[in-house]
Amino acid sequence: MKESNSIKYVKSNFTILLENSEEIYYLFNTRTSAICKLDKAAFEFYENYPNNHIDDNFENLHSILISEGFLIESNQKEIDYIKHNLYKSRYDEKTLSLTIAPTMNCNFSCSYCFETNKEFGKMDSTVITQLKEFVSKKLHHQTKLEITWFGGEPLLALDTITELTESFISICKEKKCTYNSNLITNGYLVSQDILPILKNNLIRTIQITLDGSEEYHNQKRFLSDGSGTYKTLIHNIKLLKDNEFAVTVRLNQEKSNINSISEVLKDFESYEIDNVPVSFGRIEAYGNSEYHDKCLDVPEFAEIELNYHQTRLKQNKTKKVKLPTRLRNYCLADQVYAYVFDSKGFIYKCWNDIGNIDHSIGNLNTNLINNQDLFLSYMKFDPTIDKECKNCNVMPLCMGGCPHNRIYTNRTCSNLRYNISELVKLVVV
Repeated sequence: MKESNSIKYVKSNFTILLENSEEIYYLFNTRTSAICKLDKAAFEFYENYPNNHIDDNFENLHSILISEGFLIESNQKEIDYIKHNLYKSRYDEKTLSLTIAPTMNCNFSCSYCFETNKEFGKMDSTVITQLKEFVSKKLHHQTKLEITWFGGEPLLALDTITELTESFISICKEKKCTYNSNLITNGYLVSQDILPILKNNLIRTIQITLDGSEEYHNQKRFLSDGSGTYKTLIHNIKLLKDNEFAVTVRLNQEKSNINSISEVLKDFESYEIDNVPVSFGRIEAYGNSEYHDKCLDVPEFAEIELNYHQTRLKQNKTKKVKLPTRLRNYCLADQVYAYVFDSKGFIYKCWNDIGNIDHSIGNLNTNLINNQDLFLSYMKFDPTIDKECKNCNVMPLCMGGCPHNRIYTNRTCSNLRYNISELVKLVVV
């Protein structure tokens, strides 16, 4: 067999090899998310490629390896494909994504809170009007508006959310755009009374954070008067789930609470909280150097995440582990058509900066981006030309890692760099 159109193929740089004890091999390509199972003969064909003869026995395998991205025309074309999708996503104006803090006030006093300028308080009528005008000007015809309600604690300003939502929906109807919103809340103010308001505001997806078991959580995420919040949050997660909200739980991790995950899951069972997605958050010491020693490094965090999935599978608490898929860009912070607003109208690229006006890129008063250097710092990084990133086989899954960390601290590689092989094994073996 001759190679198609006389093209000389090469191996993808973004393939991870897995081997089990029975001489069965698996290939996982991080760019295409394809998995290929090989016996010993097929693996030897792949291993020796292209220095081998493609006879009838391997013709079909050869075609599959090409179609699934394990063999490519050239490594540069593979990089060019990733670069094309990066910039296509980064400069896409089909979706206007806004993260809005209707108030910077909060009813919690979390020990590690990174947010500043909580005295900004609640959004006033001037900023509300300016934000409505911003959306009206920025939202293109027949596109999409996505809102994330943030804070502070956004449920302290539910009336502001309602007013803005009514305006946003009206603008979307006028411009024939679709509208979607979600809420990131500490969860304490959730009640039966506000559920209809959330539904009327088209909020269906809600994230609530726990900091481990009741003991650890109440040491970290407590009310302003010092009272614990854990039991109330467990009750409210159950309430939201029973009322058909899409609830996700972010489980924050640091060195002190890594052994408390199982206790949280037991509490979920006792409250009959089923099928709630759990994601892990690595607490980082943003602007708080004294907290640094309490934080996990990325390899430690990767191990915790892997252990969680392994344990859930062994206990038959989950049937499968979802494989990570490639990213086009890392997050909203490195997308040109995404903005973060605090309650005073300051504009940011990343919600880790919210309230820190030195890290703002503009203000609704001027309706201009006046910190072009910072804006461009978020926009200009390209992992396809970064020496370390472009030679990392995990690059399509992380696209260079957190832009905020890269700008203000240092490169922070994804936890997938340290656990992707074992995660794939949980799926295929």
